[in-house]
Amino acid sequence: MIVLEPILVTTRSILRIYHKLQTAWRLPRQEKLWLAFLFPYSALVRVMIWSLPFRRFAWILGRVTANHEALFHAPAEQQLLARRIGAVCRLVARYTPWECKCLAQAIMARTLLGFYKTPYVIHLGVLKESSSSGSLKAHAWLRVDDAIITGGADSESYVKASTYLPRVLSSE
Repeated sequence: MIVLEPILVTTRSILRIYHKLQTAWRLPRQEKLWLAFLFPYSALVRVMIWSLPFRRFAWILGRVTANHEALFHAPAEQQLLARRIGAVCRLVARYTPWECKCLAQAIMARTLLGFYKTPYVIHLGVLKESSSSGSLKAHAWLRVDDAIITGGADSESYVKASTYLPRVLSSE
């Protein structure tokens, strides 16, 4: 028999939600639009990652390249825009009830950066676990110029396995 615990709604939890909504309301209009787009899009990306083999959705990341040190120069305005997009992607990832980790955040940021025609580089890396099982751990991070926009935590400890460039810029 399954027993469901009642949800305790306290004044403190209501105030916390109220303050979160107030903070979201103070965001610039553009970032509110990104939030409204990215929240359901993150669910779609999560379902895609969970249900499809990687080769079926790898095209979304861009065109794979052998140059793991590829880097595009982006003007200061595009770098600032990319940092704002990265912050909104991390904000969305923090509040989704589903898992929204590095690959999902990279796909979300890549989608918005592609809309604004901002050059980016997505790296997929692997790290061998030190445990006796010897399993591999994967990580994805997105860079614009020299700045890591999403997935920056410990990205330097991973060995780059593949690099993706935007299709528009990589064909030039």
